[in-house]
Amino acid sequence: MPLANAEPKSPAVRTALVIEDDLAIRESIQMTFELEGIDVVVAENGEAGLAALNQISNPGVIFLDLMMPKMNGFQFMEHLREHPRNPAIPIVVISAFSDTDFPVPVAAKLTKPFSMADLLTFAFKYCQ
Repeated sequence: MPLANAEPKSPAVRTALVIEDDLAIRESIQMTFELEGIDVVVAENGEAGLAALNQISNPGVIFLDLMMPKMNGFQFMEHLREHPRNPAIPIVVISAFSDTDFPVPVAAKLTKPFSMADLLTFAFKYCQ
């Protein structure tokens, strides 16, 4: 969470959206990104991810788990097809699920367990 007296971010800085139902993984990613100076918003399922996406002014990348309650990653991608920002937002799938057929193109797929270094590579590529 940014400090109250922190300098405002440049409009060119993009936000990473992390959609992951596992609280420990979600918090670990969020803490790592924040320590590296990456703007991040987290959501616990696809439904919350769609709501969060509508609140982010400059999304850079979506890190998406596949197996989640309420709305899974596949359903999220189906809804994203209709979203006006769809073509501009790269998706990095982070899942233990090995399926490679996705309803929309993805930038990459990282298999759980993944390394934070791999996540940071994509976050830096798309958010800074």
